[in-house]
Amino acid sequence: MNAKSGSGYQSPVRAAALILFMCSGCASVGVFQSAQTLGRKNWELGVELSSQAQTSFDSLSLFPLSAVLFRYGVAEAVDVGVRVGPAGIEATSKFMFTQRGAPVHVSLAPSVGGTFWVPSGIALGTGQASLPLLIGVDVSERAELIFAPKVHDSLFAMSAGQAGGTVNQLFLGAAVGVALKFGRFKVLPDFGFLAPVATTTWRSDLPPGTAWFYGRWTFQANVSVSLGRAR
Repeated sequence: MNAKSGSGYQSPVRAAALILFMCSGCASVGVFQSAQTLGRKNWELGVELSSQAQTSFDSLSLFPLSAVLFRYGVAEAVDVGVRVGPAGIEATSKFMFTQRGAPVHVSLAPSVGGTFWVPSGIALGTGQASLPLLIGVDVSERAELIFAPKVHDSLFAMSAGQAGGTVNQLFLGAAVGVALKFGRFKVLPDFGFLAPVATTTWRSDLPPGTAWFYGRWTFQANVSVSLGRAR
């Protein structure tokens, strides 16, 4: 590669890297839903409003986030859905392992989503995969206290001609919230965080590498409001 082409390569790579890191807020943190499934043929339509902070020892970034979602009960203990928000378009699901009516509800709610766009000939993509364990405790007929430890993985990728690179981040986190029922409406305020575990980078002109327990922590406060029909 000659000097001219090398200089041309560095400019889009730096711009793309900047965009990718600016998009790191795509990892959405929170509970957002009850630990109980909706029940067969029931549904839920909702909106989410969030305030996210990404912080390290010497920096702090704040982002407002929002999302819309739809969930549907395909079986008594299985929900599927779609969510459009910070992670792009997400496919969501929930599998409940406890009996309905039990004082404690336990479920897994895996989701996967992503975005892709091509500004000025540079292909940029993001992918998000989340695996929260939802633990719900009924504190009254209208209130459910929810704990949500989770594993989250974020992938950012770019390609500019024959040059390219990826950044993959693995996080561990948790969230806590309260689901409040008012007839067919549900309001769920919650707070959560993600802590970086491993960040693996790859570039076409450099060997790959992994940094452990290094990177920005993510904190997020949320409130979701939904309308629907559930058990």
